Amino acid sequence: LFMITLGFLLLQPRNLTPFIPPEFGTAGILRGATSCFFGYLGFDEISCLAGEAKNPQKNLPKGILYTLMLVTVLYIMAAITLTGMQPYSTISEVSGFPAAFQYHGWEWASNISAFGEIFTLPIVVLIVFMAQPRLQYALAMDGFLPSWFGELNSRGNLHNGTSFAGVIMILVATFVPFTHLNDMISAAVLVAFCMTNTSLILMWHEPPEDHPNLAMQLMGGFNVAAFAMSVLWTHSNGGFFGQTLVILAGVCGIACVVLLCKWCPQTASFGGSCMAYGGHDGYFHTPFMPITPCLGILVNTYLISQLELEGIAALLFYFCITTLFFVLTKRGSTQSLPYIRSIQELKSHEGREESANGELLLLRSISLPHPSSSSSLKSSA
Repeated sequence: LFMITLGFLLLQPRNLTPFIPPEFGTAGILRGATSCFFGYLGFDEISCLAGEAKNPQKNLPKGILYTLMLVTVLYIMAAITLTGMQPYSTISEVSGFPAAFQYHGWEWASNISAFGEIFTLPIVVLIVFMAQPRLQYALAMDGFLPSWFGELNSRGNLHNGTSFAGVIMILVATFVPFTHLNDMISAAVLVAFCMTNTSLILMWHEPPEDHPNLAMQLMGGFNVAAFAMSVLWTHSNGGFFGQTLVILAGVCGIACVVLLCKWCPQTASFGGSCMAYGGHDGYFHTPFMPITPCLGILVNTYLISQLELEGIAALLFYFCITTLFFVLTKRGSTQSLPYIRSIQELKSHEGREESANGELLLLRSISLPHPSSSSSLKSSA
């Protein structure tokens, strides 16, 4: 707010003309949006900390949506302010507002802005770092990582996962230039958002009993169709053959959604029959299901398609490696470290929580019940 308010005082309308520089055009705007999409990484990180929130089924989605709307408005205002303060060709790539204030001779404002950037950067890093041990814990519980990542210390904290994530982040920050990570991080975030949208649809649309994988197969087809359509639309250069493939991919994507709605009807409650708390309706309801998440997938894949073909190839290679890792490391769904059992089984002791048999549980963990614990939950209910 400080930078936006002072920046508006220095705004010169002539710097906003042309509003879209001709050498970049609309494609340049989309390319820039893809490169800087990592700025939204912190919001999905918050969802990984649902176990630390009160009534996360409703409060967490609302908090993320309200924050996203507020921050998006601030981002837009900041971008207009910065491009209006000085010619776009002279804007600093590494320190926008401090350099812009220096451009007008406001050294004091430049120093305050620079201090704010330095002061808030560790906070951003902390938010990203906080979620990583929880992600590793969930992967370990599902058998995708060694159980070492899910072990808790005497105070109920993920000491192993936190130490491992910290060492990896330090090494990456020390030796890997940010320019090499920029596009890959943004593309990975967009892929993660596609997976989130897909998971949301799978939790609301239940396949028939005789085809238990039908919903996943249809959503997999939709994701492939959306990705192919976006890449072909962006890189086919308007050729007849490319446009034909775009139409074909679009028809396949629409067909997947129609068949999903027909053969996998929406469930009465979030999670359907796979939820141990069957019939519970205390979750946030996404409007216009499944259209809203499908549009989200389409937008995400279109932003990914703004990368160069080399970057897209690198992303596909990375995706293949992670898929291979998934296939080779899946140990099964039963682990010695249990998910949360039942509220009646928990007791608090010196800032930590234990199950009835003395096993340490993650502090205030309210993750979805693990399949292996479903019977325990139902019997306790």
